[in-house]
Amino acid sequence: MTEQALISVVIPTYNRAAKTLVAVKSVLSQTYDNIEIVVVDDASADNTLEVLKQIEDPRLRVIALGQNRGGGVARNTGIDNAKGAFVAFLDSDDEWSKSKLEIQLSALLTRSDDKTISFTNLIIDDGRTQTLLNNMPLQPDQKIGDYIFLNWSQAHVQTSSWLMPAGVARAVRFRDDLRIHQDWDFLIRAQRRGYRFLHVPQHLTIWRVDDRPDRVSLSPERLDRSLAWLDTIRGDIGNNAYRAFLARQAPAFARLGAYRSIKWITIAAISGSVSPRTALRLFNQVRGAIAKASTKPVISK
Repeated sequence: MTEQALISVVIPTYNRAAKTLVAVKSVLSQTYDNIEIVVVDDASADNTLEVLKQIEDPRLRVIALGQNRGGGVARNTGIDNAKGAFVAFLDSDDEWSKSKLEIQLSALLTRSDDKTISFTNLIIDDGRTQTLLNNMPLQPDQKIGDYIFLNWSQAHVQTSSWLMPAGVARAVRFRDDLRIHQDWDFLIRAQRRGYRFLHVPQHLTIWRVDDRPDRVSLSPERLDRSLAWLDTIRGDIGNNAYRAFLARQAPAFARLGAYRSIKWITIAAISGSVSPRTALRLFNQVRGAIAKASTKPVISK
């Protein structure tokens, strides 16, 4: 290949030895080969570091943190050690299609500035099937928070799909103290600073979702943290997006207070922040969560 810009791929990981290996190999198999991979191990207790030693490729660098600090610190460590003109992020349990970087960088280079964050469409993998997720068009002056929260299932701006100039990553960075909504927080703060977004419509990122208890986004502690974070970005989203966000969180909160969850969905439905069909689905999810929480285990004698 002719001389091309170096892309730094930052992969934070914690206790995901086998999946991290798969993620790294998906980067090494890219058709765009002027890359470096910076894996930041967040003090894993498993054999992640040993597994990565299997890869003998000078493009791979592994940084081991001395203590577990969370995804924000791990990604920022990767940013600080990136040598490339562009930075991409890949979660350790996700993968890329082989042409992801080549197609995405080509699209990003059509922009004449260095202030654009690009993201691709996703392939969602639940361990049984793969489904193509198609994002809605993002309007030039649209608030990124409104885009995500009002279009929920058709506006996935997921971290593993991003590619941006290294200067953008260094300027925005991730919050070290944030354990939830790190991706949304990064995007909203980026827009505050005047950065723009580019949707690349090809399905180039494989986003793996499952119900493992180690996923921070599914842990019980996420609930209060989610509301606290919402308060910090209240001025960056419209009223409908705010109501839609609360309504979407309602099923997770149902076991802590059914009235509050039902109220959130009702207000969102009446205001048009969510569709009647979505409201009905959320109501059913709340009902299911309440029923599950009230079921007591049978103790055998």
